[in-house]
Amino acid sequence: MTQYIRLNLTKITSLGLVFTMLTAAACTKADDDNALEKARKEAKEKEENEKKAIPSTAESVAATTDPTEAVEEKPADEPVEVDTSAAVPDADYALLALGSISDDEEISSAIEKLKRTGKEKTMRETFESLQKAGKPAKDALIRALRADHPNVRMQAALILRRMKHRSKAFTAGLNDMLLSDPDPDVRGIAGRVMVYYLERKTVPALITALEGDKTEAVRMHAAWALGAIKDRRGVNALIASLNDTSTDVRLRAVGALKRMRAKVAAPYLVSNLSDSNTLVQQRAYEALKKITGKSLKNAEDVWRRVYPKPKSR
Repeated sequence: MTQYIRLNLTKITSLGLVFTMLTAAACTKADDDNALEKARKEAKEKEENEKKAIPSTAESVAATTDPTEAVEEKPADEPVEVDTSAAVPDADYALLALGSISDDEEISSAIEKLKRTGKEKTMRETFESLQKAGKPAKDALIRALRADHPNVRMQAALILRRMKHRSKAFTAGLNDMLLSDPDPDVRGIAGRVMVYYLERKTVPALITALEGDKTEAVRMHAAWALGAIKDRRGVNALIASLNDTSTDVRLRAVGALKRMRAKVAAPYLVSNLSDSNTLVQQRAYEALKKITGKSLKNAEDVWRRVYPKPKSR
């Protein structure tokens, strides 16, 4: 009798185990089906929302500070007239004595070290000490953008960029440096920082520098920064720079127009297919293909059939 009971209990346990497994399998399948159905619904909703959320080109440019791929949809033979709000150099631009930059002894000492480009370890320690000092150090570095030593001015701009600092004061300081600093190397560094700063309020100063600075490096960095910011106000100045005497400036102008996908620049870029520099020729060809979506032969006469020579600007 005991043996019989044990046997039946074993059967019951086995049946229970089988039932549990079948139930679990059914639940798993149900969960999978529910999860699949949920995923399908979410994918469909996402697709519908994305369709609704896609803004027009004009809305994209207006709504973002750094549009990723802002495309000028309307082709034109001449650049669209845009108010550049041209920046003007400061006639009263004045430099500050290094001793007046900060009242804090440690900060003042750290900034003093920026006069010399020392060993990497020393420069790193200086950066770390200024970063640790927080806002007082950043305020001092803003003032140091006008220090009476050019290396301090350059290092202050580079350190603030490395700190990823953003402020109206820094923007104004960079604009002043780019347009009014007496040292061309400092102006060049200001333009270089603007490449990574990506601030639309620097665009007028960049346009002015690109159009009028006598130093090649300054114009080159200005063209580079305009391409990085991708603001349409810079298109006309970049088109004019396709004829710059400097190969580096022409290369940066071509690259900027390509990045901005400025269709209005196509007739002008065609001329660069016969540039005196072969690299400019190649970059112009790559820019034309990306801007227009056409894959014509790399020859000016071939492209001229599609994009006639524009009227003199």
